[in-house]
Amino acid sequence: GCRVLLARARLGVAIGELFPQQQVMEGGYSRNAVSDNAANRFPGMERFYSQWDYGFGLAWELDFWGRFRRAIEASEALLDSSVEEYDAALVTLIGDVASSYVQIRTIQQQMVYARQTLELQKQGHAIADAKYKGGSTTELDVNQGKSDVASTEALIEQLHIDLRQAENQLCILLGMPPTDLRPMLGEGPIPTAPAEIVVGIPAELIRRRPDVRRAERLVAAQ
Repeated sequence: GCRVLLARARLGVAIGELFPQQQVMEGGYSRNAVSDNAANRFPGMERFYSQWDYGFGLAWELDFWGRFRRAIEASEALLDSSVEEYDAALVTLIGDVASSYVQIRTIQQQMVYARQTLELQKQGHAIADAKYKGGSTTELDVNQGKSDVASTEALIEQLHIDLRQAENQLCILLGMPPTDLRPMLGEGPIPTAPAEIVVGIPAELIRRRPDVRRAERLVAAQ
């Protein structure tokens, strides 16, 4: 945004070159006195008198060959390129926000599946333990079930860490202090893109990209 303001100010400077490039106003005032010993003094002549001096000058290079007009066109193109750069930053920001939000929803869904898997593993471990105590299976099945439960519990804790990191990243992108976003976001599905997107002809799709439009304006500035 500051670069846009900078380019706008430079455009104003370029436009100003069409007007006189230098303007000078000079002035002075003095209070003088004639010496009593001066020769040829007229009777009744005022001894004290005031003296004013002033003048004005300017330097103006007329734009006969279009140098200043071309500079204005270049500055306008640079201003447009800075606006496109601003739009490109917004596109990147919005894309990162959407990506972080999708990541949050994906991790939440993974946690749902992990909890369901954990319940099934606990049931399987309980069955294996009962069979082992009944003598119909070996202790290996019990240990394997216990290992699976512990592994899934560790996975759930890691998903909690990943979820908090994704929430912190989204908070930073939204310009807010890192906080727990679950009360604000609630529960929701993983977003999906539309099945069909109308993009028009390829050339129009390319011109929608701010970085391409910025490059085009930089070429125009040259």
